[in-house]
Amino acid sequence: RRVRAINTISASSHEHMATKVKEISSILRGKKVTRNMQVTDSGINSTTLNFCTLTAATKFVEQACEQIGNAENLIPAYSFGTVLVGIWQQNALFGELFLGQLH
Repeated sequence: RRVRAINTISASSHEHMATKVKEISSILRGKKVTRNMQVTDSGINSTTLNFCTLTAATKFVEQACEQIGNAENLIPAYSFGTVLVGIWQQNALFGELFLGQLH
């Protein structure tokens, strides 16, 4: 439930992608995020945040493989990559875990 925002990344607009980066980065920093009148809170202890970060990195790898597997339309993969890099810039642990999940 906490990483549902990953499934909804699309190339609809720059604002959409910026919102996704902000939402996911906030969750991975332990901040509350309100979306569609629903509050998401990843918790306050470091173990919970680390678990959420690992889960997000795993989900990004799965979603990236799915996006690239659809070779007919790679446009969504570029927006997905843009959001991924935006999160990575704000959360080094996420980037390290993402790279680890690729191996």
